[in-house]
Amino acid sequence: NTINYSLSDYLFSWLFILPLQYYNMRLIIAGSRDFTDQKYLFEKIDEIRLQHKITVINCGLAKGADNMGKKYGQANDIEIIDYPALWDDLTAQPCKIKLNKYGKEYNVLAGFNRNEKMAVEGDILAVFYKKGASNNGSKDMKQRSINHGLIIYEYER
Repeated sequence: NTINYSLSDYLFSWLFILPLQYYNMRLIIAGSRDFTDQKYLFEKIDEIRLQHKITVINCGLAKGADNMGKKYGQANDIEIIDYPALWDDLTAQPCKIKLNKYGKEYNVLAGFNRNEKMAVEGDILAVFYKKGASNNGSKDMKQRSINHGLIIYEYER
């Protein structure tokens, strides 16, 4: 069986399938708390923006790559949405309560819960690993992004 398409059918179909750079997209900038190369991070985000129309940066507010991502958004007039880890919310689901070094209860899963929310609401992940660091939170963010079908860019420095 052969299916024949006219030129008008072909052209009409392309009107509704636009390259990704035409869609407003949310970028998650995440990574190691020990990541320190802001110039490198800014260069890589600039490269991503050549391929995608980034209108929002989702920021996890951790030190290192997350906060550099927030600085990038501020420097480039891109809307920033903060996603703090809610360590004190002992009613969150899931929740695993531990005591910190001061004897205060906290939800040890708060960072993972935050990562899930960012992955659900994001389109692209740019993750920056510190070479030699454990990068557990960053690896979790990547896995959640894979689970939700995000476009992923990985860098290690």
